[in-house]
Amino acid sequence: MYQKQELREIPAYRCAQHADVLREFLRDQRMACVEHYDLEQEQWTIVSLFFSENYTEILPMLNMLKSLERYIVPESEGQALIYDYYWGGSAIMAYISYRNGQAHVMDYVDMQELPVEKQQEVRSMMDAITEEFSKKFGQE
Repeated sequence: MYQKQELREIPAYRCAQHADVLREFLRDQRMACVEHYDLEQEQWTIVSLFFSENYTEILPMLNMLKSLERYIVPESEGQALIYDYYWGGSAIMAYISYRNGQAHVMDYVDMQELPVEKQQEVRSMMDAITEEFSKKFGQE
């Protein structure tokens, strides 16, 4: 029978800078990562279709995402979301909201809990990236 493993230590990325971790993700084609910076809105987006469904791998990312709050301009807002897009699920594994210069871990557990506009925005973005990678690797 499967039993949950005891969490003895919280894993962390062992890189000098956050950018080093993200560059590795962008280089690893298996993660299907893309990034975009909107100059007009001053909004940076990075997406990975295949980040992880394993909490041991998600924990270091949460640690890094939470620590990004020190770089957030106080009057700006944003979010970080880890959810089961590719396998058709709607479970949210992590949701961090950035506002007022702080990162707030939210207790959302399902995409249906998010405002409809946010659901549509995320779905549209993920669908477009899936299509882009399907074309790139000939999987249409």
